[in-house]
Amino acid sequence: MRKTVVGCIFSYRIRAVNLVIVKKGPKDLPGVTDTIEPRRLGPKIANNIRKLWMLDKDEDVRNYVIRRRVKPNRFKAPKIQRLLTPLVKQRRTRVVETRKRRNIKARDDARNYACLVDEINKQKRQGLIHK
Repeated sequence: MRKTVVGCIFSYRIRAVNLVIVKKGPKDLPGVTDTIEPRRLGPKIANNIRKLWMLDKDEDVRNYVIRRRVKPNRFKAPKIQRLLTPLVKQRRTRVVETRKRRNIKARDDARNYACLVDEINKQKRQGLIHK
């Protein structure tokens, strides 16, 4: 016994076939193209949610997450990744400020050390410091 799908020949041993519908024919396939299934899972990354709903950068992405029904009155939503919250912005500015402070301190320390080395070399030249 052979099963054919538009010229393709399948073995009778094949239990399941994964197909992609490229073009819809004149009639609906029962259980496949006659019903529209909503998305069970949506995007999780903030920019992908923006892309899906065509949102601006200013709009809040949390209102547009695709939620799935768990129980009759309970919904679950994914944790949004790469979401810029005020806390994230605060952390980033703190990291940048500490970097700047470290650079300034390192520059000052290097300058002070260079002055100290110059002073010691000057005293050596004058003969004030003996070996």
